[in-house]
Amino acid sequence: MKKIATILTAVAMSAVIASGISAADVKVISAKADDYNASYLPEYAIDGDTEQFWHTEYEGTVNPLPISIDFELDGTYMVDSVTILPRQDDSYNGLIYVFNVYASTDGENFTLAAENVEFEYTKDPQTAEFEPFEAKYLRIEALDTEGGFVSINEFTVTGEPVAAETEAPAAEETTSAAETEAPVAETVAETEAPAETEPAPQTSDIGLAVSALALTAGAAVIFTKKKLSK
Repeated sequence: MKKIATILTAVAMSAVIASGISAADVKVISAKADDYNASYLPEYAIDGDTEQFWHTEYEGTVNPLPISIDFELDGTYMVDSVTILPRQDDSYNGLIYVFNVYASTDGENFTLAAENVEFEYTKDPQTAEFEPFEAKYLRIEALDTEGGFVSINEFTVTGEPVAAETEAPAAEETTSAAETEAPVAETVAETEAPAETEPAPQTSDIGLAVSALALTAGAAVIFTKKKLSK
């Protein structure tokens, strides 16, 4: 019966994973945690194998809660739910009861997206739904767990992809005909009309005047001589 129950749980989780991915194209591509046992690596929380799971260190020094694990999505989404499948073996150690969800778009700066989310004491997959928030990275911070450990068998996400902000293509600079100055019309240079000059006295007129004056003077001399000779 135990084996059958495990198979049924695996089938149910596979359905959850498939529906989550197909509905919103959300794929979790990496998982990182500072706290893990060498036999239960963080990447086991997203490998789709219900026989493997992430588990914090339980040998030697055990770190106190809260303990977190980070997940990277294959793009940026408006995340509206996360689903966690607990470990599927006999133990309940690491089962998460209360946790916070943090979101990030760069993997460095995280903000609180959902606080004090509660899960029940069960090995069935449990889903927490939220008001959609933007994220490319998610952090699950376990606050209260079974035995003080933390474990996740499979982690899935649903949400709608955020449309990539594409810069509006720069308006092609239409090289409008450069405003060229209209060619200056060649203007015929205004030349001043030659100044009207008084006509020079005709040479013939001067000669006649001189001749007349000379005749007059000569007649006067002859007249005078005649008068004196009398």
